[in-house]
Order: sequence, then C-alpha cells, then structure tokens
Amino acid sequence: LRDPNAASEDPRVRLVRAVLRGAVDKTTSVIDYQPLVPLTGNLSDQYIARMRLKPPRSSQEILIGPDEYMPLAQAHGLSTLADRRLIRLALRDAHEANKPDLRVFVQVSVDSIMDSAFAPWLAAELRANELTASVVALDISARDLIEHLPSDAAIEAVQRVGARLCLTVDDESDGAQRWLQHAAFGLVRFETPAGGAGWTSVATRLATVRSLGKIVVTGGVAQMQDIADVLKHGAHYAHGAALCDWLPGFGFDFTHSVL
Repeated sequence: LRDPNAASEDPRVRLVRAVLRGAVDKTTSVIDYQPLVPLTGNLSDQYIARMRLKPPRSSQEILIGPDEYMPLAQAHGLSTLADRRLIRLALRDAHEANKPDLRVFVQVSVDSIMDSAFAPWLAAELRANELTASVVALDISARDLIEHLPSDAAIEAVQRVGARLCLTVDDESDGAQRWLQHAAFGLVRFETPAGGAGWTSVATRLATVRSLGKIVVTGGVAQMQDIADVLKHGAHYAHGAALCDWLPGFGFDFTHSVL
C-alpha cells in the first residue's frame, strides 16, 4: 500500500532521504576541500571538507549544498546519515592521498555526538582506512550544542577515539561562552561576521579564545581586507575564496601560502 502522506511530502525531503539512505559513493555525493592557510600557525595540509548531494539519475548538474540539505536532514532524523556519509567519503580520500600530516575538518551534528554508536563507528572507519585519528577534526556548531546540550560523557567518548574537536562559533548568545571555554574544544572556528560587521565586531571573542590557549581558525575570508583583519586579530589559520576556492582534492601548494 502507498503511504497517503507521500504525495504531499516536500520533494526535497524525498530527494535528501533517497541520497542519504543510498550507497555511500560519489555517484550521488561531491566532496570538496578548502585549505586552511597558515597565518601565525605552523601546520600545513589542513582542509575543510564540504559535501554536496547529487540527485540520482539526474541528467542535469544539480548540486545541493549543506546549507539546504542539513536543515531538512535534521528535521527528519537523517543528520547522522549525512555526517557518516561525509566522514566515510573524506576518510577514503585521505587514505588515497596518503599524506602523513593531513588533517580534514568535517562538520558533524550534535545528534552524532549524542549517538553512543558514533564513536565506535568512527574508530572502525579510521582502522578500515588505515588512518590515525589525528587525520580528522570534528567541527561542531555552537548553536547546535546550545540547543541539544550533549553530556560531557558523550563528548569524552568521541575524544577517546583521538579525533580533535573544533567549535564553530555561530551563536552570539551568552550560552556560547560555556562552549568557548570547554576544554574539549582546542580548535575554534569563526565565520565572517554577518551583515558587514567586520572582524572587529568579534575581536573580543577572538582574544578570549587565544587567551585560553586555543587555535583560532577564521573562515569565509573573501576579500584581501579580510586577510589583513584576521591577521591583526591574531588568527592562526584562515580559509576562504581570497586565499583559495574549493578544490576536488588535497592539491593545494602550502609552500607558497604562508603569509
């Protein structure tokens, strides 16, 4: 029997569900990487991973970005499938690249952090790809953390696998302060402030993170002025179109990129 609600369901939800429940391969997923260029930091071969979804059997080059599919996935209980797909494909790429100092930042939902099966699954994926845990940094939204409040035990379970944790500061409320100071997050990532406010608007938070001994990553660096501003405010690493656009792999030349 057909589900009477299926005809009225948002076709975007059906599409996202079909892709995320399907085989984990690149016929329905495109993974891009953007390098983290060292400013005052001293590590190379670090990249942010981005996954876009391709409709199956589509004759057109339609790609659905995470800003569109993740809210749908979270609303329909599919976010952990999206997280695992991104991680699995990124780890396969890392295995093929065979670069000893590679680190890939992958954005994951708090739903995955709170899933008791996630940490063992991640450890198994790393073993299957013959990779050490240092190759992956799990990038988690402050807004997501504030909304779901995972326990310290859940966070510690992921830490025991050995992956680094990165906090993305996408919330300006006082609730984000707790997570900025949380010892588990040694990496903190800021995106370009919205509304043209400029990097000076988050200078106090950047200084706070540095005073805690954490690594500051700045994203969305689209203009040359942004580079000057994040340097002035002490960012360790930056990524964005002004430095390098998204790449299909790990081919960025870091030897000529240190600013």
